[in-house]
Amino acid sequence: MISAKGHTYGALIAKVDPTCEAAGKAAYYECADCHKLFDENKEETTEEALVIPAKGHTFGTLIAKV
Repeated sequence: MISAKGHTYGALIAKVDPTCEAAGKAAYYECADCHKLFDENKEETTEEALVIPAKGHTFGTLIAKV
């Protein structure tokens, strides 16, 4: 029997911050061999779990019409 060699993590893929309208993504690793995803602690995760929701718009005070 051939034993498993473990995952090949490579470099940490940087976090993408969310914007008002676009979701971001947490930092993660992807195994070069099996393409599974791992969080910063090298715990297996999913694409969905890495998503950081968009922030939405922050409205200031209303500027009165002059």
